[in-house]
Amino acid sequence: MGAAQNNFCVGLGTATPVCVPATGKNSGAPCVTLTCQDRVPFDLDVTLGDLAGNGSQTTVQGVSCTSTLPGIAIINPVDGTGSDVATHILAATATSARKDEDAAKAGAQFTVVACTDVQNGSMTLLGAVKGQTAQTIAITTSVAAVAGDNCPTGKSYVGKFAAATLPESAEAALGALVNPTELTVTVSDQGTTGTSPAVDVWVDSVSPSLNQLTPNPLCGSLIQSTVPVTKAVTLLTSAVPVQASVTNSGTTTNYTAATADIGHADLGQVAFGLGANTFVATTVDPAGNPGALASPCTVTVGNPPNVTWSSPLAKLNISNDTDGVTAGWQGTLSVQTDLAGVAGVTVSVLDCRGEPRHSRGG
Repeated sequence: MGAAQNNFCVGLGTATPVCVPATGKNSGAPCVTLTCQDRVPFDLDVTLGDLAGNGSQTTVQGVSCTSTLPGIAIINPVDGTGSDVATHILAATATSARKDEDAAKAGAQFTVVACTDVQNGSMTLLGAVKGQTAQTIAITTSVAAVAGDNCPTGKSYVGKFAAATLPESAEAALGALVNPTELTVTVSDQGTTGTSPAVDVWVDSVSPSLNQLTPNPLCGSLIQSTVPVTKAVTLLTSAVPVQASVTNSGTTTNYTAATADIGHADLGQVAFGLGANTFVATTVDPAGNPGALASPCTVTVGNPPNVTWSSPLAKLNISNDTDGVTAGWQGTLSVQTDLAGVAGVTVSVLDCRGEPRHSRGG
C-alpha cells in the first residue's frame, strides 16, 4: 500500500491549509495543529476529500483563543506559490491583477493590505525570501476600514503599505520557484505586539527574455536564394517552452522548443518561403510572466535587384550641366536594372551623404 493521502485540510485565513491523512473509523479522527495568532475570533475552512478527488467543505465559524495579543492578518496578497497565476505578483506588463505597480523601479512594487482590531496601531511590514532573515520593508498606521478593504469580522481597521518594494522570490535558471517570498505584518497596541500569519507568495517582476542566437542577425536578414530555404534557428531564452511561427503569403507554420539547455532554445530547421517571412516567438515563465522576441522580425528570401549606372559616365560638371543658370547640376541620370516589367519598383539616387536626391517609380 502507498502512503496515506493528505485529504483532510484545515485553513486559517489566507494562509495555506494544513493537510493530514483522514484516518479510518477504527484508527481515530484526524488531528490538525494550527497556531492561534491573536485574540480575535476566526473561521476555519475544513475540507475532506476522497481518493477519486471528490471533496466536501465546511466552515467552522467564530473560533476563539485565549490571547491578549492584538489581531492582525494580511488580506492582500494571499498565499500563492502554486499553479494559480492570479495569486502570484508578476511583472508590470502582465495581465494579472497582482503585478508590479511601478515598472520604472527595480524590484516588485505592490500595495500590501493588512487588517487588524487596533485603531491607530503602528504596523510594520516584514519580508524576505523564505528561510532568510526578515527585513523591515515599510511602516504605516491603521485606520478605519471600508467595505472595499474586505477586512474580516473583528478586524475593522486596515493598514496599507502603498507600493512597497517586495523581495523577489528565489528561482532556478529557467524560472522555476525555489523559495517563495514570505511576508508578515506586526501591529502594536498598549505595549503588546501581534504578528500576522505568514503569507508565502511567488514574486517575479521580471518578464522572460527571448533573443536571437543563431543565426544572428535573424530579424531583418536577407537570404539570397531563388527557392525557399530552411535554417537551423536557436533562440536565447530565460523560460520554456518557446513557441515560434513563420508566416509567409498568409500561411503560418509553427515550431516549439520544449527545453533550453543552458538557455538555448533549439527550434530545429525552420522553413522560410520566398519573399517576406514574419517570424514570431513567445514564451511564458513558470510564474506566469509572458515574454516575446522583439518585433517586427522579418526574414526576406530572394535576390536583391541589380542596378548598373548608365549615364552620364563623365564627372558631373559645367560641361554636361543642361541648365547653367540654376544653381547646382541639372541633367538626366540613367541606370539599368534587371527588374523590367516589375510593378511598384522605385529607383532612388543618393548623394555622397546617403540622402535621396531623386526617385523614379516604375
